[in-house]
Amino acid sequence: PWTLPGNLAVAVGEDIAYARITDGDDHYWIAKARAAAVFGEDPNLVAEAMGSDIVGASYRPPFDYFSSEREAGAFRVISSPEVNFDEGTGLVHMAPAYGEADFYALKAAGIESLVDPVNAEGEFTELVPEVSGLNVKVADDTLIDLLRASGSLVHADRVTHSYPFCERTGTPLIYKAIPTWFIRVEDIKDRMVEINDTIHWVPDYV
Repeated sequence: PWTLPGNLAVAVGEDIAYARITDGDDHYWIAKARAAAVFGEDPNLVAEAMGSDIVGASYRPPFDYFSSEREAGAFRVISSPEVNFDEGTGLVHMAPAYGEADFYALKAAGIESLVDPVNAEGEFTELVPEVSGLNVKVADDTLIDLLRASGSLVHADRVTHSYPFCERTGTPLIYKAIPTWFIRVEDIKDRMVEINDTIHWVPDYV
């Protein structure tokens, strides 16, 4: 849940069949094969489409902290080969600041935006005021409550899966885009070798 404030797109599989379900006044798209699992045995199906047909559609994001990003092409349906319907809904929330596949899928769709309301300590910043200062994992329950209060939560469940932890501290780790510099070593390789030959290395095999 902590990645949801950074949502900028939803991905579908182009060759997956989707169904539009009505539930009261609300309408939802879901992989047709997952409709009964999420909405019960007899969901009110009002339309069908392939994923390729709904690519480009806009949607209301789970949180509106970064609604201005819509002008840059965010909050629309994109395609991704990573999407399947083994579980969940067959639609995948994409937060490019917190996932490599998300980052490249948005880039391929021409969406260059990158929002990141999490600081280097893994705490939410004031950009998400309701959980500002909280560690991302501590904020999960509050974010779910906010989704429930806004009427955006259809179903909540816990899923057990492998997760990376720091071997030294036991702290849960997160994936997070950060600014990075790279040196084009190929352009200076010959000069480096030349200078290395003038250095007295100890031990000499270095």
